[in-house]
Amino acid sequence: GTPVNKIAAKIQSGSNFDDLMLFLENLVKNPSKTAVARLYDFLKANDIELSDDGHFYAWKRVRGDFKDIYSGKFDNSPGKIVQMHRSQVDTDDERTCSNGLHVCSISYLDYYGTSESNKTVKVKVNPADVVSIPVDYDNAKMRVCRYEVLEEVQ
Repeated sequence: GTPVNKIAAKIQSGSNFDDLMLFLENLVKNPSKTAVARLYDFLKANDIELSDDGHFYAWKRVRGDFKDIYSGKFDNSPGKIVQMHRSQVDTDDERTCSNGLHVCSISYLDYYGTSESNKTVKVKVNPADVVSIPVDYDNAKMRVCRYEVLEEVQ
């Protein structure tokens, strides 16, 4: 359900819901109404985990040297902040492959960059930095303007 429903459920169960409150605070900083609405689709379809600071975790396939697979220009080594100007990221959800920094859910990893030499990294994304969520693959991937690379995962 929506973050509001999740907060209500956490309150009723006595759980801490600070991560959801911070997520909503970050989300309202996103200038795109479409990206905000579509982010719910991504989170709902992919059971995404929130970080303590109200961001969410996603994944990315990269080359063996941690450069992005498509252009080889972006360093995705753990600890790096990868970013580009928001205006350079395609906002059209109907264009499935286009300009922007791409991250995805675990379910999408089997569809891209499956070469043995490639690596997978876990990234942290601020909801304010989500630009578009293409409609293909059950809303399992997105274009963003910034993310933090946390670690390599198996």
